[in-house]
Amino acid sequence: MMLTVEEANRKVCPFMSGPVSRSFNDGTEDDAFTLRADCLGSRCMAWRVGKRPNPRTILHDMSAKERHEIIENDLDDPPRPEGVPEAYIFGISPQRAFWIEDDASCEARRKGYCGLVGAKGRTAEESA
Repeated sequence: MMLTVEEANRKVCPFMSGPVSRSFNDGTEDDAFTLRADCLGSRCMAWRVGKRPNPRTILHDMSAKERHEIIENDLDDPPRPEGVPEAYIFGISPQRAFWIEDDASCEARRKGYCGLVGAKGRTAEESA
Protein backbone atom coordinates (compact mmCIF):
# COMPACT_ATOMS: atom_id res chain seq x y z
CA MET A 1 0.00 0.00 0.00
CA MET A 2 1.55 3.28 -1.11
CA LEU A 3 1.31 6.02 1.55
CA THR A 4 2.77 9.44 2.21
CA VAL A 5 5.05 9.59 5.25
CA GLU A 6 2.31 11.48 7.11
CA GLU A 7 -0.23 8.73 6.33
CA ALA A 8 2.25 6.00 7.30
CA ASN A 9 2.87 7.63 10.67
CA ARG A 10 -0.79 6.98 11.54
CA LYS A 11 -0.53 3.23 10.80
CA VAL A 12 0.32 0.40 13.16
CA CYS A 13 3.69 -1.28 12.62
CA PRO A 14 3.71 -4.97 13.61
CA PHE A 15 7.44 -4.77 14.26
CA MET A 16 7.15 -1.77 16.58
CA SER A 17 4.06 -3.06 18.43
CA GLY A 18 4.04 -5.07 21.61
CA PRO A 19 5.32 -4.71 25.13
CA VAL A 20 8.40 -2.56 25.34
CA SER A 21 9.90 -1.93 28.76
CA ARG A 22 10.84 1.60 29.64
CA SER A 23 14.09 2.45 31.34
CA PHE A 24 15.12 5.63 33.04
CA ASN A 25 18.32 7.65 32.75
CA ASP A 26 19.76 5.87 35.80
CA GLY A 27 19.30 2.47 34.09
CA THR A 28 16.47 1.22 36.32
CA GLU A 29 13.43 -0.20 34.55
CA ASP A 30 9.82 0.68 35.11
CA ASP A 31 7.45 -2.17 35.95
CA ALA A 32 4.91 -0.81 33.50
CA PHE A 33 5.02 -1.62 29.81
CA THR A 34 4.07 0.61 26.96
CA LEU A 35 2.81 -0.35 23.53
CA ARG A 36 4.60 1.16 20.58
CA ALA A 37 2.46 1.03 17.51
CA ASP A 38 3.56 3.94 15.38
CA CYS A 39 5.09 3.50 11.95
CA LEU A 40 8.36 5.41 11.61
CA GLY A 41 7.78 6.01 7.91
CA SER A 42 10.88 7.38 6.18
CA ARG A 43 12.90 7.08 9.43
CA CYS A 44 12.69 3.26 9.22
CA MET A 45 15.36 1.19 7.45
CA ALA A 46 12.61 -0.82 5.72
CA TRP A 47 10.92 2.27 4.19
CA ARG A 48 10.99 2.27 0.39
CA VAL A 49 10.44 5.47 -1.54
CA GLY A 50 8.12 5.58 -4.53
CA LYS A 51 8.42 7.78 -7.61
CA ARG A 52 8.55 11.51 -7.09
CA PRO A 53 5.28 13.10 -8.18
CA ASN A 54 5.31 15.75 -10.87
CA PRO A 55 5.04 19.28 -9.50
CA ARG A 56 1.60 20.79 -9.71
CA THR A 57 1.28 23.89 -11.89
CA ILE A 58 -1.26 26.67 -12.19
CA LEU A 59 -1.28 28.63 -15.43
CA HIS A 60 -1.12 32.41 -15.07
CA ASP A 61 -3.29 34.38 -17.50
CA MET A 62 -0.91 36.83 -19.13
CA SER A 63 -0.59 38.25 -22.63
CA ALA A 64 2.41 37.53 -24.84
CA LYS A 65 3.39 41.21 -24.60
CA GLU A 66 3.37 41.08 -20.78
CA ARG A 67 5.45 37.87 -20.79
CA HIS A 68 7.95 39.39 -23.22
CA GLU A 69 8.28 42.53 -21.07
CA ILE A 70 8.96 40.51 -17.89
CA ILE A 71 11.54 38.31 -19.62
CA GLU A 72 13.37 41.12 -21.47
CA ASN A 73 13.47 43.53 -18.51
CA ASP A 74 14.00 40.92 -15.78
CA LEU A 75 11.03 42.33 -13.83
CA ASP A 76 9.74 41.06 -10.50
CA ASP A 77 7.07 38.36 -10.31
CA PRO A 78 3.50 39.56 -10.80
CA PRO A 79 1.19 39.65 -7.76
CA ARG A 80 0.21 36.18 -6.56
CA PRO A 81 -3.40 35.43 -7.63
CA GLU A 82 -5.90 34.36 -5.02
CA GLY A 83 -5.86 30.59 -4.50
CA VAL A 84 -2.18 30.11 -5.43
CA PRO A 85 -0.41 28.58 -2.39
CA GLU A 86 2.56 30.45 -0.89
CA ALA A 87 4.80 27.46 -1.64
CA TYR A 88 4.36 27.92 -5.41
CA ILE A 89 7.07 29.69 -7.41
CA PHE A 90 6.46 31.89 -10.46
CA GLY A 91 7.86 30.66 -13.76
CA ILE A 92 7.74 32.15 -17.23
CA SER A 93 8.66 31.25 -20.79
CA PRO A 94 7.88 32.95 -24.11
CA GLN A 95 4.87 30.59 -24.48
CA ARG A 96 3.30 30.74 -21.00
CA ALA A 97 3.44 32.02 -17.45
CA PHE A 98 2.73 29.72 -14.53
CA TRP A 99 3.05 29.05 -10.81
CA ILE A 100 4.80 25.78 -9.98
CA GLU A 101 4.87 23.78 -6.76
CA ASP A 102 8.19 24.01 -4.90
CA ASP A 103 10.36 20.95 -4.16
CA ALA A 104 9.41 20.66 -0.47
CA SER A 105 5.66 20.57 -1.22
CA CYS A 106 6.17 18.09 -4.03
CA GLU A 107 8.35 15.88 -1.82
CA ALA A 108 5.70 15.90 0.94
CA ARG A 109 3.28 14.29 -1.54
CA ARG A 110 5.76 11.53 -2.46
CA LYS A 111 4.51 8.11 -1.47
CA GLY A 112 6.42 5.11 -0.24
CA TYR A 113 5.79 1.77 1.40
CA CYS A 114 7.03 -0.65 4.03
CA GLY A 115 9.67 -2.86 2.42
CA LEU A 116 8.71 -5.68 4.81
CA VAL A 117 5.08 -5.67 3.67
CA GLY A 118 5.45 -4.55 0.06
CA ALA A 119 3.90 -1.87 -2.12
CA LYS A 120 0.77 -3.93 -2.63
CA GLY A 121 0.26 -4.69 1.09
CA ARG A 122 -3.36 -4.97 2.11
CA THR A 123 -5.04 -3.36 5.07
CA ALA A 124 -7.17 -5.37 7.49
CA GLU A 125 -10.29 -3.84 5.93
CA GLU A 126 -9.22 -4.96 2.45
CA SER A 127 -8.45 -8.50 3.69
CA ALA A 128 -11.87 -8.99 5.30
